[in-house]
Amino acid sequence: MLKGENILSDGFRQKNLLKDIFEIDTKTEINFDLDLVINCDAINFIEEIQDEFFQEFKAKLIIKDSFKQFKTIKVSVQGLEEFEIEFASTRSEAYAKPAAFPTVTIIDTICADLPRRDFTINALLISLNSSNYGQIKDFVNGLKDIKTGLVKVFHDLSFIDDPTRTYRAFRFAAEYGFEIEEHSMNLIKEAFNHNDFDKWFKKRKNRFKIEHDKYLKALNKVVNHPY
Repeated sequence: MLKGENILSDGFRQKNLLKDIFEIDTKTEINFDLDLVINCDAINFIEEIQDEFFQEFKAKLIIKDSFKQFKTIKVSVQGLEEFEIEFASTRSEAYAKPAAFPTVTIIDTICADLPRRDFTINALLISLNSSNYGQIKDFVNGLKDIKTGLVKVFHDLSFIDDPTRTYRAFRFAAEYGFEIEEHSMNLIKEAFNHNDFDKWFKKRKNRFKIEHDKYLKALNKVVNHPY
């Protein structure tokens, strides 16, 4: 995890950081979306380091979008605009009612941040701090679930808090050839059978469509894969 108070000294000041992140095999299909987590207000932090970043790397940080409600900000680096980097604050989320957007509170520990996420396989971290650069942080047995090929939800209300995760579970399963863990599947069925699911769907229709389209795309890749 990148710590807000020393991110420049322990992260961006590493001369090879951008090279380490962006030097990839262009023949391989990749996801240009990179997520970084810092233990402070990510929006304020990016705004404060723009000048220092330019002095260090001779390239501008371009703010593409910011979401104050969720304490996240999306940026790209001048000359590498095809890459999108999302900085997220470590935070907790509270849902007033199902399918509602959460109330976000910034916190200072990554361990308390992780349970708000969707699945264990989507909650692995890699450190960019100089003291343990490149070390994988796995607080939720996500590596074990990857090795066994399981999509496992964090908590029993996850699909109620955010019903679009029901579609996302099937999308991840299709993308990676995984199975949905039995208890998680039962929770998905409970969400689908809930009397208010149609209301939730209408409320988050756009997000459901995004997940559905990604699911169909994943299925198409599986069908057309040259085994």
